[in-house]
Amino acid sequence: MRTARTTRTDGDRTRRRLIDVAIAAFAADGFSAVSTRRLAGDADCNVATLNYHFGSKLGLYRAAVEAVYERIAARAADVVPTLPGAAIGDIVERAWRIAREERDGIRILLRQVLDEGRLEAESAAAHFLPSLEERAALAGHLLGVSPTHARTALVTLGLLLGRAAVQDAESLREAYGAASVDAAERTVIHCLTLTAHALLEAPCDTP
Repeated sequence: MRTARTTRTDGDRTRRRLIDVAIAAFAADGFSAVSTRRLAGDADCNVATLNYHFGSKLGLYRAAVEAVYERIAARAADVVPTLPGAAIGDIVERAWRIAREERDGIRILLRQVLDEGRLEAESAAAHFLPSLEERAALAGHLLGVSPTHARTALVTLGLLLGRAAVQDAESLREAYGAASVDAAERTVIHCLTLTAHALLEAPCDTP
């Protein structure tokens, strides 16, 4: 006999599976091109189950975006305790590894900007802007610069890092003319580190 606890556990698994499927599908093809039937099929459930958990495709999309922010924040939190004693190059490399591993999620956020000209206002207000302000304050304190200065550096580096992180590994290698994918990634990390030093050392509070 199935208990309420078992039912909840099965429901939680289905919900997580739908979110994982949605992140991959929306990252690959965008919101408009992905049908609820496809999402349900990829998650081994039916459309009624999808609607039960999320109400609609838009509800699932927003849950997927929220999961993206939560995953990236959780990964970034692992880096924070090492910041005071870490070289900027080490921090940039860790950020790069996180971005590459979460590139489907980053691709969804970039698609929002490409499609709408900005991040969805609701998710930006709930996740992006509060996280940015918190990290800018922390980075400014640890690095001895103003929060505004740190924020400028973080936004600029984030734009560069996000763009590179979503690119296919082989095309990234070709773009840099590198002998291997690993060499191309080392070049990206090196260039981002130089940029980070320049941004943090220059008085970039105002143009």
